[in-house]
Amino acid sequence: MSNSDVEKKLLEVFRELIDHDGYGSFSVNVKILKRNQKEILIDCGKQYRFVIDSDVARLKPTDLKKNYSAA
Repeated sequence: MSNSDVEKKLLEVFRELIDHDGYGSFSVNVKILKRNQKEILIDCGKQYRFVIDSDVARLKPTDLKKNYSAA
């Protein structure tokens, strides 16, 4: 699993929640695992579980601004 797979799923679930005609919740939990890995759990009624390498998961603050800044 790659960091981009997790990002795609986060955006997909977020868009589904926004398009939903009603209430909803959305949460993300991150756990540090052995072997230099992280577990990312996306919960929105359904749960999606990803395990990625920790060194791949590191984003620079500029990456967040570039990809997620409000227009």
